[in-house]
Amino acid sequence: MYGHHIRLCDTMPTLRESPHFGQFYVAECENHGLVERKKQLMNGTASRFADHNCPKNVWTIFSSTTQPIVAKFPQKPLEEVVAAEFLTRFGFQKLIYHVHGAASEQAARIRSIIGFGVPRRATLIMPYIQGLSLAAYNHSGIIYEAEQLGALAICDCILNNCDRLSVLVDHAGNYLNIIGVGHKLVPIDNHLIIPAESAEPVFQRRLLSLVEDVLSDGGLTDASTSSRPLKPTELSPPNHPIGQLVASVSQFFAAPPNEIEAAIRRGARSALDTFRHMQVGDFKRLEMDVLRLVGHTSFAGEDLGSLLGQLRKAHGVVRAARDRVGGYDVREVDVLLEAAMAMA
Repeated sequence: MYGHHIRLCDTMPTLRESPHFGQFYVAECENHGLVERKKQLMNGTASRFADHNCPKNVWTIFSSTTQPIVAKFPQKPLEEVVAAEFLTRFGFQKLIYHVHGAASEQAARIRSIIGFGVPRRATLIMPYIQGLSLAAYNHSGIIYEAEQLGALAICDCILNNCDRLSVLVDHAGNYLNIIGVGHKLVPIDNHLIIPAESAEPVFQRRLLSLVEDVLSDGGLTDASTSSRPLKPTELSPPNHPIGQLVASVSQFFAAPPNEIEAAIRRGARSALDTFRHMQVGDFKRLEMDVLRLVGHTSFAGEDLGSLLGQLRKAHGVVRAARDRVGGYDVREVDVLLEAAMAMA
C-alpha cells in the first residue's frame, strides 16, 4: 500500500530467509517519495534514499514467495480500520486484510521479521499498492478520476480526515496519499477523527456548508430541485468548498476546470446520496466488518462505539441538511445541529 514511499537509511537491504516469506527484505515507508524510487530499488540501480520525514512505523515486506505486504503499527488502529472499511462502501479498494493485537503471536512474528525495533503495537496487514500518487500527475488525470476525487472529498469530510484534500480547510493538500492504479484512485493512510467536544459544532457547520454546496452546484442551482449540468462556462466561486478543491487539483487533470468541477460534483453528489441513504442495518454491518478484523471493540484510548457514534452524528447532519437545504439559511444552522444530534 505504501510501497511507493520507500525510505532506506544508507544501503540496499540484505536478503534474509523466513519460513513464512522465503527470501525477503524489508523497507521502511515514508509519507514522501516518488514511484521512481521504488522502481530503482527493485531493479538495483539505487543504493541510497533520502530520509524525507520522521518514520511512520509502516514497513513493506518484499518476499520471494508471496506478494509484497505492508505492515503498519499505528497509535490508533481502530480509527484507521473504521475509516478503511467505511471507504469500501463508496467503491474504494479494501486496504486492511488483517489486524493482529500487540500481544499476538502474529504481531510478534512480523516485528521479528522487520527487526528494526518497531513499537509493540497492534499490527495492520495491508496490500502493497503499486501506482502513481496523484501528486505526480501532470495534467494526465481523466474525468473518471475526478469523479472519484469528488466522492473521496465527501468521505474525507464525513470522517473529519481534512488534511488530505483542500475542501473544508484551506491548505495545499496531501496528494501523496492518493494513488492511481490504472484509472482507479486508492486513498491511503485513512482516519476517522473524532473532533474535540469544543470543535464538534465547527465540524458540523463545515459539513453543512459542504452539503449545501454540493446540492446547489455551488449556488448555481436551486438545491431543493433536481440538479442540472453546469454550463460549459460556469464555475462556482473559489470560496465554495468544491470550488476550493477544483482550484487545488486542476493541475492534475487534462480537462478544463469547468469539466473537472462538473465531474467532481457528480462524484460528490453520488457519495452524498449513498451516505444519506445508509440505514441502521448498514451501520451495524460496518460494525460487524470492523469486529471481524479487530476481534474486540477497543484499544488503548479508542472505542468502536464512539467512532461509530461520530459517523452517526455526521449522518444526522447530512440527512437534516438534505431535508432542509432548499429552505434554510444561516440562522437555522443551530436548529439543524440540534436535529442532527437527536437523530444520532
